Amino acid sequence: MTGTVWVAGSFGVEVATRGEAFAWVESGAPGDAGRATDVTPISVEGRYDLTIPAGTKRIRLQGPLFQPCAVTLEPTGDTIADIFIVRDESMLGAHLPAALVGRDPTLAGEIYEMAPGSFGTPASRRPLENVTVLLDAVNGNGHVIARTRTDQDGRYVFCNVPFLPGLTVTAGLNGYESFASSGDLTGRSTLDVELRKK
Repeated sequence: MTGTVWVAGSFGVEVATRGEAFAWVESGAPGDAGRATDVTPISVEGRYDLTIPAGTKRIRLQGPLFQPCAVTLEPTGDTIADIFIVRDESMLGAHLPAALVGRDPTLAGEIYEMAPGSFGTPASRRPLENVTVLLDAVNGNGHVIARTRTDQDGRYVFCNVPFLPGLTVTAGLNGYESFASSGDLTGRSTLDVELRKK
């Protein structure tokens, strides 16, 4: 398996010139939660090469930096797939670079805490920025297939979301209890998350 790792940002899109890539591979056998391939360096031309075991049913590619768009595919022989990453954190959340916009299906939402009301006013949502948000392929067990952070409005966006059983959204920020979604996310396009202080 091979492909190019692209860095998207305000400058447009250019090839990554460093970093590493790997894949989660699944055989499809009952109880197989998948395993990671060896890590491979990204060449100065932006290329990666991975050896995928025979009998692999599903591959989930992972590159460096922030990767809001998941790459999940079922290989048929030699396979070519590109990975898009984002270096500039200001281009995460609702500010994805143009190269990533429209890579459906998406899953987006707001991460917030409830701010107490005062003088008889009700509690209200306060968006949380810089929350690390991960898309995990296997019930939150560390098989991360996409990662991003919330923007200043507490928004996050994942694209190319593979809505398969076990897909989990996790969110964490220092000083707050961590969050992991439960239940089937199939067909969801939004998921808002409340974080609570420790």
